[in-house]
Amino acid sequence: MSDEFKPNILLLAPYSFPPICAESLATCKFIKACLDKGWDVSVIAQNRHTKIEPKKINTQWDCIEKVTYKIDINSHSSSKWFVNKLRLLIWMYQSTILGVKLVNSGKYDVIFSRATPLYGHLLGFWVRTVSKKRVVWVANWSDPMPLAKAPQPYGQGIKAKISFIEKKLLSLIGNGASYHTFPTERLKDYYASFLPEISNKSGVIHHVALDAFNISPQENDVFTLCCSGSFTLRPVKLIFIALSRLHKRYGNQIHLRLLTSEMSRLKEEALECEVESIVKIEPLREYHENQEYLATSSALMIIEAQCNEGIFLPSKLTDYIQIGLPILAISPPIGALNDLFTNYGGGIAADNTSVESIEKAIELLYQEWLNGSLHKNFGSCHLRQYFGNTAVLEQLKDAIQVAKINHSTK
Repeated sequence: MSDEFKPNILLLAPYSFPPICAESLATCKFIKACLDKGWDVSVIAQNRHTKIEPKKINTQWDCIEKVTYKIDINSHSSSKWFVNKLRLLIWMYQSTILGVKLVNSGKYDVIFSRATPLYGHLLGFWVRTVSKKRVVWVANWSDPMPLAKAPQPYGQGIKAKISFIEKKLLSLIGNGASYHTFPTERLKDYYASFLPEISNKSGVIHHVALDAFNISPQENDVFTLCCSGSFTLRPVKLIFIALSRLHKRYGNQIHLRLLTSEMSRLKEEALECEVESIVKIEPLREYHENQEYLATSSALMIIEAQCNEGIFLPSKLTDYIQIGLPILAISPPIGALNDLFTNYGGGIAADNTSVESIEKAIELLYQEWLNGSLHKNFGSCHLRQYFGNTAVLEQLKDAIQVAKINHSTK
């Protein structure tokens, strides 16, 4: 990457600092990658008044807080629809005023908006439209929106009906942004099927496996799989059934740890499948503590919902790549993670509708571990060349340069 390229980015990201959910973590890692490169970034975010104590937020995020304008929004949901909308409108108004002021200062040459949530792009539209100084606008999409357009079981799929306002908003964003980016080709193509405005001006920017957060895995005397995050709509019970079969053959030689806030439900399912002796369900930790704990595993697991096509790039993939352990993806047989591991290695994908496929994949990794060849054959360190700082910032550079060309021809 040329050292001469040094953009000044105004990042519109409602969910960013502090990093307390998957979207805000992915955004904060993206910001830090830009800052570590020496690029100038300013962030407009929501100040959601979380209950996290300041001492629980790792100091490695300090550089992000210093460049973030946190606009207050009451994060406690009201039972009254109009109260929540009013709060959001106030935040949008205040953020737009600030964004326009910053753009008109002449410091920034690109607006980069992130969604989830969708109003991150609405903010991008208003700032771009109202500002006197014309700068390029890149819209980054992590998930299908509105939610109704998400694939089942999250939504109703591409053909789902949405309101006139939602259609108009999507059209304004689709036409207004100079360029659109997505974490996977499959998600990009999915959007283009119901938002054709983006077809000729879109590309891929992966979530980043942050170089500064790379850590080394620790040796483990027991074969242990670990998965961290949300398990809503994920086929965890199929995994428990597969483990119960393996338990009959191998006894207590294969273990699973789940780090989550959904402990009660998963403990009940583990008891039902009679795997409570080899499944440990624990609460999530602070991000860096969580990573250190994951590093004590033999392999790391990603569990996706049973969609017809895996269009997503789970942000935990890059968290796992920072550790470098083998990755087991319980995923749709047609999908982004299957593509990744088939083409580049770093792990193995199992059909998330098949107990037999899951059982076979776990047994394969266990046998490789017994033979001492697990890391050699399935380790994910080499995937950093595709998801590390250099690769992702090169994708961002390309996106900005194409966006500038698109912008100049309007």
